[in-house]
Amino acid sequence: MTRPRPESERFLRQLPANVLDQVTPVVAPLLKIEPGDETVDLTNVAGVIFTSVNGVRAAPVPSQSREMPAYCVGTGTARVAQDLGWRVDATGANADELVATLIGSQTQGPLLHLCGRHTRGKIAERLGDAGCQTRRQVVYDQKLLPIDDKILETLQQNAPVIAPIFSPRTARQFVSQCREIRHLHLVAMSSAVAEPLSAMAHLTLSVAKQPNAASMASVVEMLVHRHCRVESGRGAQ
Repeated sequence: MTRPRPESERFLRQLPANVLDQVTPVVAPLLKIEPGDETVDLTNVAGVIFTSVNGVRAAPVPSQSREMPAYCVGTGTARVAQDLGWRVDATGANADELVATLIGSQTQGPLLHLCGRHTRGKIAERLGDAGCQTRRQVVYDQKLLPIDDKILETLQQNAPVIAPIFSPRTARQFVSQCREIRHLHLVAMSSAVAEPLSAMAHLTLSVAKQPNAASMASVVEMLVHRHCRVESGRGAQ
């Protein structure tokens, strides 16, 4: 698991018990989320955009200021936003879908995209070009992390390794850290994530049908049942 530990553990809880019984989970985060220290000024802002759970959690916005509309990428992001008091008015499975939804519904700005330092999709620029004034503010950073040498030694053993990868940046870091591992079953959240992974040695490379954790979990479950038999013990990581 290459996501930050809380997200990795949340993903593992989505897997059925009969899947977890056949694997040895290894959490090796390749990213560390560091909240920023800048304040968020919502004066004259008509709505906010969140493209990740991390953005929702890191945004330093008082609860009494969360009555405005929130537009979210992903059901997980939307769920956390609602839990933290935001009024979620629209969602999209990815950035393209959310932008199309906001343009199609003629959403009125100004909007504020509360995001990480490293972003994709150019949401603010595309909405601005379509006539919806939008700006972005960085509320957290995503620092790359190396994989611990002891974990690398474990992964280099003969057991197959199933590696769910959730972002292109994490994929590039994984490739740089794990070039010597040959027995990989890679699971990419999207074709953009799969692109850098395709350059490294692997046994299989699967792309989730939908860019969300539930679809990723379905692929992992399929791989475990296909490649890890109960009689072989906890033979995959």
